[in-house]
Amino acid sequence: MAHFAKLDENNVVTAVEAVANAVITDENGVEQEQLGVDFLRTLYKEPDAVWKKTSYNTREGTHRHSMQARVESDTQDKAFRKNYAGIGYTYDEVRDAFIPQPKPFASWVLNETKCVWEAPVAFPITNDTYFKDLNGNYLTKIITNPDLTIKQVSEVDIFLHATDPYNWDESSQSWVREPMWNSPITAEQQTQFETVNADYLNSL
Repeated sequence: MAHFAKLDENNVVTAVEAVANAVITDENGVEQEQLGVDFLRTLYKEPDAVWKKTSYNTREGTHRHSMQARVESDTQDKAFRKNYAGIGYTYDEVRDAFIPQPKPFASWVLNETKCVWEAPVAFPITNDTYFKDLNGNYLTKIITNPDLTIKQVSEVDIFLHATDPYNWDESSQSWVREPMWNSPITAEQQTQFETVNADYLNSL
């Protein structure tokens, strides 16, 4: 399945449509963007509409096998226009890239490689995963392989945050730790957490 973003007169994305691969494949078996553009113009009876192909599995300039697993593809020849287009994104003709909008904060700048907005101070990255108990307190943090932890714990459907809970504070120009949830998890979810956590730690 291929995806196309419709642009208005200001190059703002107003719609994203899926088109079957067969529609954009020519007689030589090669995908052609223009075939998809022509198809959508005919379908919607808008001969002058501007459509741009966009890659569903491309984020921050990188193509991934799966956006859920966030596993990078072996080759990056499928990385296309930096980011999968979303409603409200802008298309930059010079960079040939879809850029998220709006800009989150006035101080943030565009990363020219990834074409996403970034804070002037790097996000504090850790390998910590946190959970809350019934009283709203943090359970013991798991300092392990975060990807594997996410996979195992998400299977029992409990609340999860894969990194430290930081939010950007524009006034202080810094990342500030914030509470993660407005309400604690249920007794059933806590039991599920304890079971999965114990099994996981025993497997290390």
